[in-house]
Amino acid sequence: MNTLTKIAKNFCKQIKEKKDDFLSSDRYIYARQKLQIINDPKFIQKTIKIEQSAKAKNYYLTSKQFPVLLCAGTLFFYHLWQVMPYSKIFKHTSISEYTKDLLYPILLAPSSHQTTQSFLTYAPALVCGLYLNGYYMNYKGMIGLYLINSLLSSAVTYYYEKYRNEQLGISMISPKTTGACTPLAYIFSFVVLQPDYMIKKKLPFAIFPFLYLIYESEEFLMDDQQNCRPAHITSIILGTTYGLIFKKYYKFL
Repeated sequence: MNTLTKIAKNFCKQIKEKKDDFLSSDRYIYARQKLQIINDPKFIQKTIKIEQSAKAKNYYLTSKQFPVLLCAGTLFFYHLWQVMPYSKIFKHTSISEYTKDLLYPILLAPSSHQTTQSFLTYAPALVCGLYLNGYYMNYKGMIGLYLINSLLSSAVTYYYEKYRNEQLGISMISPKTTGACTPLAYIFSFVVLQPDYMIKKKLPFAIFPFLYLIYESEEFLMDDQQNCRPAHITSIILGTTYGLIFKKYYKFL
C-alpha cells in the first residue's frame, strides 16, 4: 500500500507540475463561457490575426486625422478670404505683413489661400499628397513635415521679399500667402517615399508632381513680381529630402 501511495502521489505531483508549466506559458486562452482551456493552434493564430487587424485599422484611422484637419483648415482660411475684408481678418496669414510681434505666419501662411486661382491650382496637390501620405507616413511624420516646411517656406518668402525690395527696388504683390507650399511638400515627399506606387497604379500619380514642377519652373522664370515662387521651389526640395529621410529612418519618427 505504501508503494502504491507513493506512486499515486508522484503521479499527482507530475500532473500538477505539467499543469503549472502549461498555465505559465503563452499557449492557452480561457474561454469565459465554458471556463475551460483552449489549446488550439488555429484558434490562437486567428486571435493573433484579429489583433493585428485591429492595430492596422487603428493606425489607418489615426493617419487620416491630420490630413482631414489640414484640409478643413485650408478650406476655412480660403472661405474667410472670400467673405471678409482683408483688413479685418487674419493679417498674420500673410508673410508680407510679417512683424516681430506676430509669429502666426510661420504656422498659418502655408495653409492659407488668398485667391481662387491659388486655391484651385493647388487644392488637387493638397488632396492627392495628403491622401497618399495618409497610407504610408504616420501622423507624426506628417506633422513634422508641415512644421518644418512652414518654418522654411515662411523664412524664404520673407527674406526674398525683403531682398527684392531693398536691393532691386521691385515692389511685391502684397499681401501674398504661401498656401501652395504645404501641398507641394507633401506630394513631392511621396514621390520618393513610394516611387513604384506613383508609376505602376492604373492612375499614374506621377503625373501630378511632374505637372506642378513644370508649372512652378515656368512661373518662376516668367513672373518676376511673385515673391512666393522661391518658397514653392524650396518646399519641393524640402518635401523630396524629407521623404528620403523618412523612408530610411521612419522607425524613429
